[in-house]
Amino acid sequence: MVDLRFLMAPLLVAALHPLHTTLTELVEQPGGTRVTIVVRAFSDDLNTAVQAGAAISPSAEDTLLSRYVRTHLGLRTAAGVPVAMNWIGRRATGDLTWITMEADVPGGLAGAHLRNAIHNELFSDQVNIVQARFAGRSASLLFTGDDGEKTVQ
Repeated sequence: MVDLRFLMAPLLVAALHPLHTTLTELVEQPGGTRVTIVVRAFSDDLNTAVQAGAAISPSAEDTLLSRYVRTHLGLRTAAGVPVAMNWIGRRATGDLTWITMEADVPGGLAGAHLRNAIHNELFSDQVNIVQARFAGRSASLLFTGDDGEKTVQ
């Protein structure tokens, strides 16, 4: 007979080790310059990153989240010009938070340079997935550890 403790051990280890990941979607709007940016992250990780345990108002939290995302998610045009991201808002569902921003990207996303270091300061095993949709095609980028910028192709 198989010992159930032996079979359950991998599940217990998996349960004790949380998943450290974000998903960011970049969608180029018709016309090729306006880009909608949506970052999906675990709410508790975002709270840890911006609050350091302090209780703050929702508007102050929006300001901190906006600053945090702008600091850890960088976008430059294909020509290397930094792109400003404008805060649109956030929504939370269960243990997930979606942060929405918009940016004008002259020349569109093709060839743009992206950096995603969200939560890298918190977790050594952080994985940030980026999906970009532009000019009738899509691209996926994966950021881990000390990855620098990557080109949207």
